[in-house]
Amino acid sequence: MKITIGIIVIAVTLGASAFAVARNGKAQAVSREQAEAAAVGVLTGVDALNRLRGGDTAGAIAVLEASLDTNVTILGGSDAMERDANIRNIVVRAADYRAKNPHKSSYPELDARVSDILNRYRKTGQ
Repeated sequence: MKITIGIIVIAVTLGASAFAVARNGKAQAVSREQAEAAAVGVLTGVDALNRLRGGDTAGAIAVLEASLDTNVTILGGSDAMERDANIRNIVVRAADYRAKNPHKSSYPELDARVSDILNRYRKTGQ
């Protein structure tokens, strides 16, 4: 699991995820960072689903929590939340989720950074 979390942290840090939308049967060009982030999203989803189907709910939750931490950290270091209300609303949902479901990783610095970002977007703190 540490390997999966490490892959998520490394690859998603390269850039924010985006979707490649096929139009008229032709794939749209995406940056390498977008493709890597999307691939990590697929990896995360498959890993979590396999864990759930295998009865490892705690493992699936750990994978998803690590992914949430990584993505919040990326968004918190960008101007995306200031530019895009939809992204800001998603982060508000993450803040509300994390308020109801506290999580600590094995990286206290990461936990502090994620908390700092999410605290700015909690519904009660807006």
